[in-house]
Amino acid sequence: MREPRAFPTWLPPLIREQAHVLRSELLKSGTSDDIAVLDRMTSDPRMEAVWKFLQKHKRAGYRKLADYQHAVYDPMAHSAVNRSSFPTRAVWLQQLAMREFYTDIVRWARAYVAPASPHFYYHPRADALRAEASFVERDPFGLSAETKRKLAKDLRRTADTYARAAKEARTKTSEEAPRYMMWLVAMWLHQLFGKWMYGQAATVASLILRRKVTSKMVRKAVVACRTMP
Repeated sequence: MREPRAFPTWLPPLIREQAHVLRSELLKSGTSDDIAVLDRMTSDPRMEAVWKFLQKHKRAGYRKLADYQHAVYDPMAHSAVNRSSFPTRAVWLQQLAMREFYTDIVRWARAYVAPASPHFYYHPRADALRAEASFVERDPFGLSAETKRKLAKDLRRTADTYARAAKEARTKTSEEAPRYMMWLVAMWLHQLFGKWMYGQAATVASLILRRKVTSKMVRKAVVACRTMP
């Protein structure tokens, strides 16, 4: 049996618990790639700054206040109910929101696939049409040579059109998928914590996409996605 992973000490408590739960599940039913993604999104040192940012407290001069700078929305703010081991309801809710965000970014990172193979350009209809063209050329119906030639040519031209369409669609997807991921991360931070945290979204998107992402890139992605028809 594999030993449990020693995750960093700077992880918030509920995220640490969730990380162990997810890793245990993936060891049973996931792939080595899934586990590598989980470990990267959980243990990369850049994530420490993200969690610290989301746990910042408001300050009055040099005095730290109880309220968070980016507190989650509390639908029962008037209530002092706190069904947890955390000292206050505010801490409990902040931890729950961070755990939700963590669970989602791990899921997105596992689902993200960068196009790298020519098989992504494959279209089954194109192959079927080329097979039909070859079938026609074998003259099963006693067609004239000219008719067979024209028909086969038309079939292959249509097959090429399908193949080009598939390639263009995949190329567009490969260009837009990273932008969509940047928007998704930033949007979810905004939904949970009330602000467009471009810097934090850039850090998380960099880990998901495994490429350098800047806050400027995230800002552009948000603008582009919000103005899409």
